[in-house]
Amino acid sequence: MKTVIRLDKVSKSYTLGEKKITALKEFSFEVKSGEFVAVMGRSGSGKSTFLKIAGTLEKPDTGAVFLNGIQINGLSQKKICKIRQKKIGFIFQQYQLLPEYTIWDNVCMPLYIAHTVPDKAYIRQLLEKVGLWDRNGDYPDQLSGGEQQRVAIARAMAAKPGVILADVN
Repeated sequence: MKTVIRLDKVSKSYTLGEKKITALKEFSFEVKSGEFVAVMGRSGSGKSTFLKIAGTLEKPDTGAVFLNGIQINGLSQKKICKIRQKKIGFIFQQYQLLPEYTIWDNVCMPLYIAHTVPDKAYIRQLLEKVGLWDRNGDYPDQLSGGEQQRVAIARAMAAKPGVILADVN
């Protein structure tokens, strides 16, 4: 199987006031196509930092990140953004739904950002799969927390990414 994400000796630290916090230290990880991987650990163990780096939302202090065999370290932010738009779907802890947009538009948002015309039949299929087709004209604040999470799942799948990264409680 093809490796889709690989982190090689990645380290990442943050500064909180005068204190340096090491979130990841020489962390290596690999996911192959078709694998389903759960990363578990206590609060503050670096799970969210790992997902942000694997998803190209943050850069590591040291180490290398590869997506589909391409090392992204050193690429321009524009190239990294294009790779992210096409290859990675995200489900965040806070679902990051846009309150001024309908459920339909929230699901289509990654496509709008990438200047891609949504496949209406596919978006409908996604909303049907998560049980929210009949609510596609509603707004996020009209949905329960569980329904909002299902919208976030559909949105993560809208661009047919090769990888979905989910940061859930």
